[in-house]
Amino acid sequence: MSRNAKIALVVGAIVVAVLIGWTALRYLGGVSEADYARNFIRGCEDSARQALIKNGKPPQEAQATAAAYCACALDIVKPMSVADKRELEKGGGERAQQISAEVRAKCLK
Repeated sequence: MSRNAKIALVVGAIVVAVLIGWTALRYLGGVSEADYARNFIRGCEDSARQALIKNGKPPQEAQATAAAYCACALDIVKPMSVADKRELEKGGGERAQQISAEVRAKCLK
């Protein structure tokens, strides 16, 4: 997978996952940490799996890669403040770029 494809995978998966979690927080009156984590993983894995398949990985391999990647990304995003999670939702701020770089460095293998 090319470097640009990996970067797109990272940014896309994080944004989708954070949007799902943030939407649940905002519109459902708040969710527990477990619910947030479950929503994050679900959104991240769906997005990452689709990107990996689009880039030529077989579906089973794409699912395994997405699961490992998203678990790692959640470990980075989970302790963040609500303000930082909202910044990630926007996708283009300095904090979002820092988090994306951290996830790329720690989670992409």
